[in-house]
Amino acid sequence: MELPVALPHHLTHLENIVNENEMLKILVNEPMDLVVFFEKACTDTAWSISHQTIMSKILVWMTYQFFHGALAVEMAERVQLQVIKHYELLRDSLPKDIAIVSEGKTYPANSLMFGMSSPILLG
Repeated sequence: MELPVALPHHLTHLENIVNENEMLKILVNEPMDLVVFFEKACTDTAWSISHQTIMSKILVWMTYQFFHGALAVEMAERVQLQVIKHYELLRDSLPKDIAIVSEGKTYPANSLMFGMSSPILLG
């Protein structure tokens, strides 16, 4: 499978993977590798556009892990930075897994982005 540009050498074995689901299964076993892969994928706009499904699945996985306290803050910070830098590219892939209610209005939000935006929420 085609890979994003500038992946570190230790991730080039992923080119032997034939589909995105298998790639994700391998990457989630090493969350830091998944973060690095995500960072490189975000900077390779053409790759990200042609592989929106895996980008969405990565964001869903990371959001779920963060929400359940299983994603290190350092990794969440790196993901948040990429989402902010590449928001136009990732906007539709970012899961809205929480709702914020203010003055009777409900706003869908992403728990990772919301949680990382305040040191109070990080506890």
